[in-house]
Amino acid sequence: MSLFEKAVSDLNKRKQSYDRNRKPARSSSPRMTWLKVTDDPQEVVIRSPLEWWYSHFQPSIGRSRRCCGEECKLCKEGMSVQLRFVLIVQCEDGSIKLLELREKHEKEIEAINDNEHGQVGAKIRLAKAWRQKNAPVLIELIGREPVVPIEASRIVRSLGLEPLRI
Repeated sequence: MSLFEKAVSDLNKRKQSYDRNRKPARSSSPRMTWLKVTDDPQEVVIRSPLEWWYSHFQPSIGRSRRCCGEECKLCKEGMSVQLRFVLIVQCEDGSIKLLELREKHEKEIEAINDNEHGQVGAKIRLAKAWRQKNAPVLIELIGREPVVPIEASRIVRSLGLEPLRI
């Protein structure tokens, strides 16, 4: 089963039953910033295994809110659920940032996957196809580098606003 299929399967399971005990982790460590992908190509090395989370975008507040599955008020109201993939990457200047990919990047995510190490250590080139805000992001695998993995699961659990329960 591909990573994409696993994430979609997980989404379907979450819709069927929600673990009430799962709370987002909060950290006292410094906030990590998001990598801003531009139309200028930039090279990064992936430092974490692929993580994902599910959210609803609320236009009224301009923020994403976690989906809590069966008990989600936003699901009941018919708001679409977004699957968001998150990786920790190291930029050329040595800084560590978060990179978010979406479902539409399934082929690219699979292409950078290595059966032994997953995505960790993959060196990729990122660029927007053009300058527009919602332009597609082009991702190209350009090699692999030995790196020490960074755990991303705690960071990912803290993303988004708290879910709205019914």
